[in-house]
Amino acid sequence: MVESSSSGKLESTTMKEDLRKIYGEEWTWLMSLSMSQKLKVAYFAISLVVATGVAECNWFLTTIILVNVVASALVVKDARIKGLKE
Repeated sequence: MVESSSSGKLESTTMKEDLRKIYGEEWTWLMSLSMSQKLKVAYFAISLVVATGVAECNWFLTTIILVNVVASALVVKDARIKGLKE
């Protein structure tokens, strides 16, 4: 990506550097979790992604998916959030 500096010149940065600037603290937090906690966080994230796609589904399937999201939220509760800023 290209950023403008205070001098008005354009500086070139890589996408990896940009992502590190944006998500650096969150990535450090995620890597500090144990494997089981990482899997629980991934399960929760995937459940949320699936839940966003159920707008046009029937009520029974929507209910099952929402119960899955609640269950994944309960499972992810034990992932420590120490060191993660809001």
